[in-house]
Parts: sequence; C-alpha cells; structure tokens
Amino acid sequence: MKLIADSGATTTDWAAIDTSGEVIRFTGAGYNPYYISEKEIGEDIAAHFPKEVDPLEVTEVEFYGAGVRPALQAGMNAALKAAFPNARVDSQSDTLGAARALLGREKGFASILGTGMNSCICEGGFIVSNIMSLGYALGDEGSGAYMGKRLVRDYLRGQMPPEALALTREAIVLEPDAILSRIYKEAFPNRWCAGFTKLIAGHLDIPYFKQLVESSFRDLFENVVTHYPDYRSYEFNCCGSVGFVFRDILSKTCAGYGMKPGTFLKEPLDGLVAQTLKYMDQRN
Repeated sequence: MKLIADSGATTTDWAAIDTSGEVIRFTGAGYNPYYISEKEIGEDIAAHFPKEVDPLEVTEVEFYGAGVRPALQAGMNAALKAAFPNARVDSQSDTLGAARALLGREKGFASILGTGMNSCICEGGFIVSNIMSLGYALGDEGSGAYMGKRLVRDYLRGQMPPEALALTREAIVLEPDAILSRIYKEAFPNRWCAGFTKLIAGHLDIPYFKQLVESSFRDLFENVVTHYPDYRSYEFNCCGSVGFVFRDILSKTCAGYGMKPGTFLKEPLDGLVAQTLKYMDQRN
C-alpha cells in the first residue's frame, strides 16, 4: 500500500493506492511544520485515516507539504514514521509535488496558487530554480491569503467603493479590534484571510473585486515570475484552488507578460495519483 499526500496551509489531501491500483482518498488538516507539532500531525492522521486501511500495511509514504524545507524534513519524516511504522517515508516541499503533478519529469515552470503561493523551474522531477515565496507575512503574491489580506486592509481603511464595502462588512462580521486580534493573536491568519476568496470570486462583476484579483496576479509576475531567467520560454503551469478558480484572469495576466498559459489543476493530488498509476502500469 502506497500513500501520497499533498498538504497545503489549510488541508492535506491523501490517496491510498493498493497494488491493484485501487485508490482511496481522504482529507485531513494542513500539516505545515512551522505551525503544527509532530504530535498534532499524528493525532490528525489517526482521526481521518480510513478504517478500511490498516496503517501497518502501508509500505511507502510520499508526502508533499507546505513548509517542508530541509531543516524541517526530519521532524515531518518522524511524524509520518510514527503513524506508519512499516513504511519508507519521504517528505518533500509542496512545490516539488506541484511540479511533479504538472510536469512529470519534463522541464518547465510550475506554481502553486492556493492559500499560499510558491513557484519553481523543474527538470527531471527535481527543482532546479526557486524564488522564495516568503510566506503570508512577506510574500505569497497572487495567493488566497494575499488577496484576502489586501481585502481586509482596504476594508479597515475604508478604501473600497460602497457596494464592495457592504458585501465585505457582511462577510467579515467582526469589529475592527476583533479583526486585528484575529490577525495578530489567533492561529492561522493566512487561512482566515484566504477564506475571503469565495466572496471575491462570487462578485467579479463588481470592478473592485476583479481589479483586486488582477493586481494580485500582476504582483505575482512583477515580484516573482519575471525574475526567472527566460521565463517567457515556459508555459505557466499551476496547481491550487485560487489559480484554478481565477484561471481566466490569470491566463490574461500571463499573456500580458508574454507567457503562454499551460495546465491548471485544482488539486495537485490528481496529477500525482495519475503519475503513480501510469508508473504501475508500465511496471506491469
């Protein structure tokens, strides 16, 4: 039994694949090792693991996660090994997972646009160039957290037109002091901010919301994408709910910067499972 996991800031999507190619999918919390302990990871896996699968029968775990940088890999591997003691475990960044889902072993550009953002140039199934995302506080341009953070900022400053202001007030509910407390004192402010992409996506007919998306994607290109050498020679391939939902606007942004739109996947796990099943078929 092989497990593949794609873990973002909000959720972890899992696929259990047996030797016959049968796939069982399930979902848990996001396991960013910057924000969650090994103990909490183990507890969440136990709470969401399907009852029809025996953890002791898992022989391989392929985990791709937000925040899985070299310094934190050992802790993530330890948490996975504790949950699946008979398995060979390997944790890598969610950026590499997205690249393998989108490109396989081909050379190209791959990005993640979900709650957070990351990007890379990948070749042969490995990252050869990466411009740091810098996360929610310093970067994450084009992501759901980035759009939501800008929305909340404009709302608190009263810098949006009346119709957008009324809709945002209805969605946020909280008073200004409570909003600041939610951002600075409570857990996962990035997830909270990213939640407002539903409001934005549902009202693209209102110029403020559409322009917010457009400018967020321009910031992504100006600050990140255009700094990759020869970026115009690649297609813009993207995994994640934000890139998928706003793919029409994102495609126009790509064209404006001379980059051809490529593949847009809502969930990287779809591509990772397809790659695994293809490899199993070739072996058989």
